[in-house]
Amino acid sequence: SLRMPLAGGVGERVQLRMLATKAEEASDSVPVTIEADVVATEGSKLVTLKVREEGQGTTLQGVEAVFKGGAVGTVVWQRTPLLFVLLDDAAESEESLGGSAVVKPKANVTVAVGPDLVGRSLDFRGKPCDGGAAVSQDKTLPMFGAPVLQSDMATISKPLHTGITAVDALTPIGRGQNMLLVGPLACGRRDLAHDAVLHQAKEGVTCVYVCTQKNHEEILETLRERGAMDHTVFVSAGSDPSPAECVAAAATGCAVAEELARKGEDALVVVDDLQMHRDFWDTTERTLINTFGVGSVAANASSLNAASSEMRIFYASLFQRVGYLNKKAGGGSLSMLVLVDRNEAPPTQGEGAHKPYTMEDF
Repeated sequence: SLRMPLAGGVGERVQLRMLATKAEEASDSVPVTIEADVVATEGSKLVTLKVREEGQGTTLQGVEAVFKGGAVGTVVWQRTPLLFVLLDDAAESEESLGGSAVVKPKANVTVAVGPDLVGRSLDFRGKPCDGGAAVSQDKTLPMFGAPVLQSDMATISKPLHTGITAVDALTPIGRGQNMLLVGPLACGRRDLAHDAVLHQAKEGVTCVYVCTQKNHEEILETLRERGAMDHTVFVSAGSDPSPAECVAAAATGCAVAEELARKGEDALVVVDDLQMHRDFWDTTERTLINTFGVGSVAANASSLNAASSEMRIFYASLFQRVGYLNKKAGGGSLSMLVLVDRNEAPPTQGEGAHKPYTMEDF
C-alpha cells in the first residue's frame, strides 16, 4: 500500500495490485503471422514494410519475413508501424517482392553457435565464408537475442586486460562491460583493438571480431598472421556492406559470444566501427519522414523526445547484450569493445597544437 498525497494535503492510503502475465500466456497472445505491405526499398537488400493495423504493437526485431514474391528476410529493426527487413539475397527490383509480406513473430532467425566456430570466418548470417566445411546446426541461438536479465547478472569482479598498460591502468574494463574507443583512424584505435584481441589468448578469453570494413580480407589476414585466429571467430559484414548488414553482423557476433558465456567461458566481441549503425539509424529516420512527413519525428518536443528514446533503445539492443553471468545463468561473461570514428583530429599546428600520440608512446 502507498500513501497518496491529495490536493488538500491529507494523504489517503490506497492498495495497489500488480497483475502478472505468465510467459506462456504472453506467447499465446502473439499472432502466428502478421501481414505487411512494402512501402520502400534501400538498395537491393533493405526493404521497409508497413504493418497492417491488426499486427501493430508486437515486438518483431529478429523474426522472419516472407515476401509474396518468394524473398525471405530478417526484421533488423522496427519503428512502429514500419519494419526494416534485410533480405537474405538481393532483390532484382521492388516489383519482384510482390508488394507485401507475411511476418512470423514466433519464427526467430537463428545462427549456429558453438566451439567449432573458433578460427572460422562467417558472414553476417553466421554462415561460413572461408571455404571450409559447413558448421553444425545442432545448437542455434536467435540472431537478435534479448538483453541480459538483471537476475542473471553477477557482480563484475574480473578485469579484462587489453595488454596495453596505459589503457588498463587509466581506463580499466571489467569482464561483462562495454568500452568505446573514440577517435580518428590515425590515432591507432584499430591497432589497439587488434592488440587487445591478440592479448586475450593469454587471458583465456575467446574473441569474436565483427568486421564492417570493405577490406575485411586484409583485416582477417592480419589477424591470422599475428596468430589471433587461434582463439577468434571472424564475422564479416561483406566486401561492400550496407548499414543493415553491419547491424546484422554485430548481432550475429553477439549470439556466438553469448553461447560461450552461457557455457561458463569469457568472450570479447569487437565491433570495428559503429558508423554503420549510425547510418542505419539515419536510414530509418529518413524513411519515416518520407512516409509520414517530418512531423512523425519532429512535430514538437514530445515527438523529438520519442525519437531520441527510440534511438537509445536501438543502441541498447546491441550494448545491453553484454554481462557477467552468475552461476545459475552459466557463469561466463560477454564483454564488448566498440570502435567509434571521430573525423576531426586534434590540431597539430596553431593555437592549441600538441604532438599527436602514437602507439609507440604506450
